[in-house]
Amino acid sequence: MNKNLFGVMVVMSIVAVTLNCKATNQQPKPHVLETKPHQIQNQTPAANRKQTIPIHLSIGSFDPLSEKSPNIISQELIISKYEENERGYFILQFKGPVLQQWKDEVMKAGASFFDYIPQFAFLIRMSSQNCKTVREMDSVRWVGIYQPAYRIAPDLIATLPENDSRPIDIIMTVFKGEDISAISMKVGQLGGEIMQISDLKEKLRLKMPLNKIPSLSRLTGIKYIEKVPEFKILPNIKKKGGAQ
Repeated sequence: MNKNLFGVMVVMSIVAVTLNCKATNQQPKPHVLETKPHQIQNQTPAANRKQTIPIHLSIGSFDPLSEKSPNIISQELIISKYEENERGYFILQFKGPVLQQWKDEVMKAGASFFDYIPQFAFLIRMSSQNCKTVREMDSVRWVGIYQPAYRIAPDLIATLPENDSRPIDIIMTVFKGEDISAISMKVGQLGGEIMQISDLKEKLRLKMPLNKIPSLSRLTGIKYIEKVPEFKILPNIKKKGGAQ
């Protein structure tokens, strides 16, 4: 055999043995996708992430699952519970965009729907017993009492001194279906005077002592209390050239 050819074959054999040893000692590593911490958070399924769904009231906004009610300045403006068989007013918040089927289930449980409140919430009327059933429904995120503090306009609630009995003109809105005669009697017992009742009997203009507004807001059936709007007559401003 030619010496040159023999030398080439020996070299090729050594190279083959070396490559085989490297392949044996270095097993291929599994493919690993490097992920930064913020990417891990984004990959978490949406259903597992805590979602904030605030309720927007005139007094302020809050998520009832993680925040306290906003700006409640007095314990007198809080109702802890209704009596067992008393039909009271609640805020019900659904878990997402409202389906008619969800509302039907709540109504079948004995509740009546009133105004919509962003987001996904309604004012409803039901008994405390009904409330226990409704609260357990899969579609319901939260149920809470429609507190007296929510029923008073912010500019009015800010002017409520404890011992100021000066009369103030207010507009009181009641829920549809409430007994206006019974409410009127309670207004009188608080020292208020009814000045006017709307044709639909859902709005009343009252003259009420300031320090009795909290007690008024606690009456069952009261939806909202606000100051009577003040209208100002603007001066007649003459235009150039003397024209009016």
